[in-house]
Amino acid sequence: AFESASFDVVTCFEVIEHVGDAQKLMSELARVLKPGGKLVLSCPSVHFPVTYDPINSALAARGTHLPVGAYAYGHSWLVDERMLERWAADVELAIEQRHKLSGWLVGAFECYWPGLLQRALKANTANVAGSSKKKGLRPSADAPPLVGAVDALIALDRRVMTSRSVGLGYVMRKRS
Repeated sequence: AFESASFDVVTCFEVIEHVGDAQKLMSELARVLKPGGKLVLSCPSVHFPVTYDPINSALAARGTHLPVGAYAYGHSWLVDERMLERWAADVELAIEQRHKLSGWLVGAFECYWPGLLQRALKANTANVAGSSKKKGLRPSADAPPLVGAVDALIALDRRVMTSRSVGLGYVMRKRS
């Protein structure tokens, strides 16, 4: 419902893999951007490292997948960066930056447990404004105790990253 050329910046984080017509989504994202405007987009990669999802890596050769690992969280398909970049070019979006997000090392730590534990963790949260009911995990202004270890793991992962990554990150500019 937004007018064409309404925004200087549009974000689309972890959405494109949930829509039935990704090309239409890309067209809409480009339509609402002003000329010279930026699109910041992230998505899961179809070319994920085997350490992230060994089951679906093996099943890929058969052209099938199970709803775990890379295909958890309601993902019915994953993004091929060549196809995404073609869709971007088709709607006059120029790629300014592309980043591989989470390589084989971080993928090994993510593997299956986050998806399996997601329901239990979400059941323990209560982030309702004005609620006096305190339950389970609560937001905090304090830095998580393992933040330094996680930062070191991410830095090491970037140094040893291969061509495969769990996710893709882009900054695109709408051509004038």
